[in-house]
Amino acid sequence: MKKLKTIAWVVLMVLTCAGFAACSDDDDDEATSNDYAKMIVGTWSETGDLSDPDDGYNYGYIFYSNGKYVSFGSGNWSGVYEIIDKHIIFDGDYEDAIRIISITNTKLVLDDEIQVFYRVK
Repeated sequence: MKKLKTIAWVVLMVLTCAGFAACSDDDDDEATSNDYAKMIVGTWSETGDLSDPDDGYNYGYIFYSNGKYVSFGSGNWSGVYEIIDKHIIFDGDYEDAIRIISITNTKLVLDDEIQVFYRVK
């Protein structure tokens, strides 16, 4: 009987440890500023192409991996940018901090009157 209690106690302890090990932090899948900085590099426009980018209707940004940016369409600005806490910090001709609502490989949504940009292929 004593042996059965010992085995039951060991099984209980193993299951308890397994239960705690199975719990994880839900924030592990959250993208970091470093992830955003890598994902944002490229050309983004409101239409997803560069047809007549200077007509004022097709607005967008080109973000370079060296931290520089150029805007096109309505206002042509250039300077440097940095991603901090899900915000694009612009410095140069245009200075602002705009929150990134979401970013995927094909779509960038900014919290600047909710602007949506598509990656230009």
